[in-house]
Amino acid sequence: MCIAILNTKTMLPDEYIKNSWDNNDQGAGLLWNDSGVLKTYKTFNYKSFLKKYKEVRRQTSGKIVLHFRIATSGYRGKDNLHPFLVNQDLGFVHNGVISGLGNNKHSDTYQFNEMLKQLPPNFLSNKTIIEFISNYISSSKLVFLDALGNHTIVNEKLGHWAGDDWFSNTSYQSYNDYYWAGNKKVAKSYGNSQSWMDYYYKPETKAIAPNQSYKDDIRYYFDDVTDQEIERFITNVGAHNLTAKQLIDEISEWAGYYGTYSLLEVNNVIEQEYEF
Repeated sequence: MCIAILNTKTMLPDEYIKNSWDNNDQGAGLLWNDSGVLKTYKTFNYKSFLKKYKEVRRQTSGKIVLHFRIATSGYRGKDNLHPFLVNQDLGFVHNGVISGLGNNKHSDTYQFNEMLKQLPPNFLSNKTIIEFISNYISSSKLVFLDALGNHTIVNEKLGHWAGDDWFSNTSYQSYNDYYWAGNKKVAKSYGNSQSWMDYYYKPETKAIAPNQSYKDDIRYYFDDVTDQEIERFITNVGAHNLTAKQLIDEISEWAGYYGTYSLLEVNNVIEQEYEF
């Protein structure tokens, strides 16, 4: 579910960066102030990220905001990597899941930023707006940095300070054998050949008896599976020529996009989103 870090002064230990990356490995980004201008950096490469962070930290004594991502929506492209710029003078990162936002193209944070852009430029100085934002994002955490080097943390108490640095969770402390999926721990128990989406969304796999039909296989992994829903899904995504295994993989991918194990819900969301 990501980790957000506010690094205020000195260089973070390499192990903090490595653990944060290994536990949240779908890309990372930096936000910092360079002589009154907000700068961002985003990458999917660990070595590039580490090199850039150290370069920026050596060049500035100011604050740097770091973010390491685990996607819960908006799976592809740098557009969904943090940080996000609300305007040229304000940027932020987010840790958590904002209910009701996000789809397979754009993350919940991307869509939330589009909402923030509609607020007055000085909205962080308005305590009422901050309270509304805090209530709207529930247990999520936000770290804002402006062009003057000022930071604001929304739901600060849900993270913790370690010395001069603030961390939104503890995934920087050691390598974990699980991911956070919302508020649930999901084991990394599938092997290196599997994709991150398999790690993040599939239930634990068990051997399927060879005499079971592919429909029984689908029912093993997913809820609300009927012959009608299977045919509905095949029609919705044009999966008529897929093998049984390919069909299960296709359902898994769409279920991963929408964060659900319900085939009925997958079909409903597909039809709503694409106006079938």
